[in-house]
Amino acid sequence: MKLAGKIALVTGAGRGIGNEIAKLLAQHGAKIAVNDVDEESAAAACRELTGAGHQAIAVPGDVNDPEAVDQAINTTLEEFDTIDILVNNAAAPADFIPFESSTIEIQSDELTTMMGTLHCTRSVLPTMIGNRGGRIISITSIAGRLGQPGRAIYSAAKAGIEKFSQALSAEVGRYGITVNCVSPGPTMSPRFKARSEELREKSRRAVSLARFVEPEEVAQAVLFLASDMANAITGGVIDVDAGFGGFMPDQSGDSEGSR
Repeated sequence: MKLAGKIALVTGAGRGIGNEIAKLLAQHGAKIAVNDVDEESAAAACRELTGAGHQAIAVPGDVNDPEAVDQAINTTLEEFDTIDILVNNAAAPADFIPFESSTIEIQSDELTTMMGTLHCTRSVLPTMIGNRGGRIISITSIAGRLGQPGRAIYSAAKAGIEKFSQALSAEVGRYGITVNCVSPGPTMSPRFKARSEELREKSRRAVSLARFVEPEEVAQAVLFLASDMANAITGGVIDVDAGFGGFMPDQSGDSEGSR
């Protein structure tokens, strides 16, 4: 799974899952463009990579702003000449709020999870088509397949990314471009750790391995899809979810759902 000479742009790479993805791809030889909406987080992640002997640049910006996305892509092309791998990891935070209680503003914010993926993919495609090859890998969520109560719009956005990726794979396959998704379950990211103990306990009871996913395990699936070992895989979704079933009766025998 060597990526020597490959150029990878990873969005939302300032911390959490995106940061682990950037580090693992770099460890396998890729040069990394680190994107994050927080400029200092992007810069810090870039310093960590270069301090470890890897080649990296920071390309901060909001992936929901098409102009900011184009600037990040152009900066990457100016520095590295091309982009071989795009990892759409950046996503808007989504609290657990019943749909009837959420506002239009909250719903619009959660939909940006999908729009950022569309903007980045649109901007990078001309380069990949010109190269007759590339990897587009989007981080979705098990919520997109199961539908998660309290996160209706987030679930819809993640499901939309998966269907978008499936359709796009059929459009761009003739150029040698693969388009896939990695779908994490409950993962020990900073965002997940910030949830209440009650929510984390419900998630724990819903996974068959009785443990949470580690961010580096999500990164390993991305590495596989970015490598030559996945040359014939496109339009697919890899679940990295520790066997998340989405519904488990409480240990007390209560039949309340615990997704």
